[in-house]
Amino acid sequence: MSARGWWTPRMVGAHLLALVCMAIAVGFGVWQWDAWQVRRDAEQVDLTQRDPVALSSVLGPDDPFPGQSVGQPVRIDGTWLPDSTVLIDGRETGGGQVGRWVVTPLTTGDRDDPAVPVVRGWVAPDEEPTPPPTGTAEVVGWLQPSEGTGAIDDDPTDDVLPQLRVADLVQRTPGDLYAAYVVLDNARTLEGGEQNTASAEMTEATLDQLPQVDRFTALRNLLYAIEWFVFAGFAGFVWWRYVRDERARDLAVAAAAAEADRPEGDAADEDTDAAPRPAER
Repeated sequence: MSARGWWTPRMVGAHLLALVCMAIAVGFGVWQWDAWQVRRDAEQVDLTQRDPVALSSVLGPDDPFPGQSVGQPVRIDGTWLPDSTVLIDGRETGGGQVGRWVVTPLTTGDRDDPAVPVVRGWVAPDEEPTPPPTGTAEVVGWLQPSEGTGAIDDDPTDDVLPQLRVADLVQRTPGDLYAAYVVLDNARTLEGGEQNTASAEMTEATLDQLPQVDRFTALRNLLYAIEWFVFAGFAGFVWWRYVRDERARDLAVAAAAAEADRPEGDAADEDTDAAPRPAER
């Protein structure tokens, strides 16, 4: 294919289409790769011993959960919603005993403001949790993302849930919920020197009681990144095949045109020269 043949309208369109497809695929691949790296880095950083900060400085009511803030101690000052208390099943202590988390939402201000589910403590399956607190309070705890283990609630009519999924608690709460929950840190003291008292008379809930992190979430990001890079390579391959076929077609057309433009005498001479001579005696 001549240099001019590379820039015909048809070929220019093919070049642009290939570039657009490859750029989109590479862009999505880089995005998924970055998501995989962020998830890995977040799991490697331990924020649990840092000084607590106001929840508003980390997460807004309508914001998605920031992956880099898992375990960050946060401070919440608001009003308890005792009627929205639930139990989260399947929480195992260090001794291997399986029990339940006691969770009560705490608003970030007045009763109608968005709330954050607060894990107040742990109880055995046959143990009755202490009555939920009422009124206003200030607590400090570890920020955690909404769970998504895929567990199914066998009895939606009771207050026992198989996972702490914020979307499941929305229907039980009068207002909106943050896309996170907080595990109460009993070892922390509040700004006035007081202890967290929301878990009084209950066993402390700890981060060790969390379900095991699903490693396949980050793996999916990596596989998606590889898949998009493969798509980019496939788009480049299709472009190369198209250009190669167009070149072969142009060469065939040029050869046919050259054959048609050749004088008839030259063709006859060639036929004569090609004819076999009689054998000499």
